[in-house]
Amino acid sequence: MVKIKKVLFILILPLFISACETLQVQQISTSQNFVPEQDESRLWKRQDDLEESLKNSGFIYPDGRLRQYVNQVLDKLTGNIEEFNKVDIRVYIISDPEFNAFSLSNGAIFIHTSILGMMDNEAQLATLLGHEASHFLYRHELKQFRNIKNKTALFSTLQATFAGAPYSSGSLINLLSGYAVLGSIYGYSQSMEREADENAIKLMMNAGYDPREAKKFLENLYEATKFEDTKMPYFYSTHPKTKERIKDYDKLLKDLEKQYDNKLGGIINTKEYLILTRNAFSESIALGIKANKIKAERFETERYIKFYPEDFIGYYYMGQINLLDNKNDEAESQFKESISIKQNFPGNHACLGMLYYKKGNKQLAKQEFNEYLRLNPDAQDAQYIRGYINE
Repeated sequence: MVKIKKVLFILILPLFISACETLQVQQISTSQNFVPEQDESRLWKRQDDLEESLKNSGFIYPDGRLRQYVNQVLDKLTGNIEEFNKVDIRVYIISDPEFNAFSLSNGAIFIHTSILGMMDNEAQLATLLGHEASHFLYRHELKQFRNIKNKTALFSTLQATFAGAPYSSGSLINLLSGYAVLGSIYGYSQSMEREADENAIKLMMNAGYDPREAKKFLENLYEATKFEDTKMPYFYSTHPKTKERIKDYDKLLKDLEKQYDNKLGGIINTKEYLILTRNAFSESIALGIKANKIKAERFETERYIKFYPEDFIGYYYMGQINLLDNKNDEAESQFKESISIKQNFPGNHACLGMLYYKKGNKQLAKQEFNEYLRLNPDAQDAQYIRGYINE
């Protein structure tokens, strides 16, 4: 696990790199050979260190096939820009229940497992990847750092923000809080974000994807995050409000429809996307339930059951959510539905045992607890469960 102090040092140090005067930098494209500027190279080096820290943090989702697939989608979007300019844009997947994604100035993109569950298809994935890749191609972070003038004030803000951060291996939120704060306080301007949105549409269309899915992706995210009492996650807090972005996409798509005589279309690829992201989606729900994100996980689990109605795990998750939400009758129904699909999954019986125990039906509770131990005799909580049985 990465030490928080080390990560914060990596995050803060680039702020003290000498800034060049001009904010006028050219986009990375095939129109000319790209050579990073001196301060940009130093910034990349610091971000390389941060990337390495994140890779070794234990939060990277280990599914190599999924990561290969996501990077293949990215390659479709960027075409031969990387080869022509000798740059590397790559994607990592982080196991985390927050609806987040972010990019580093060196071309590394990180997306969370939960945000994969908010997409219906590959075209929507292309929307997200196109947006983050556009931040790199337009060199937005270089402009951002050059635009920071009052570095002393920024450092004071960071010191105050991180004063309570634990100096030990911690949660992903602690690991990334420095980057999140920078994005919130000194994040990309709305013009930069809109520039990234608009370029994402161009990249999608050039790669053959249906651009109409871009708006649908944001609508999914809005539905998922509107239940939360907290501020929009940092992927969105540095953007124009999500509703405004949906309107922007709507206008952009209408203009494109006029331009193409209402003949917009292209690759969507729902089947392969749902197959390859299924396990990551499932894991993100489990992490969210552990974090007690009841409203958001109810929404996610409803989506999961919609896409994978034959999978017992969706009903098991919904049963857990209903238990946490004190909806015992609904929980019982969901656990029984899960058992009807897969009888030998121990978790259903453990949860039903606790549910019946809460209801005061000790006979049924004992029956379910015994079945749980029969299916999982070496369970870590076996002694704890036997205590309930003896009672």
